[in-house]
Amino acid sequence: MLLQRLVNENTEFYVLDRMTGQPLNGATVTVYDWFDNTVSSATTDASGYYSNIFFSAETVFKVKASFPGY
Repeated sequence: MLLQRLVNENTEFYVLDRMTGQPLNGATVTVYDWFDNTVSSATTDASGYYSNIFFSAETVFKVKASFPGY
């Protein structure tokens, strides 16, 4: 599985199959703060897209994607 951040953006991501490059519909994307507290969690759409609008360029965060079978 590959979590790809859009160029020059901190808030938009695609979750893709690493081998095929195909988007993963229904992948769970969880965002954690500096202290590993869950900040948000959402599911990707049919194109593997996920967006979170509350981050700024100065925000430090960790993003984890999960999908059954990966």
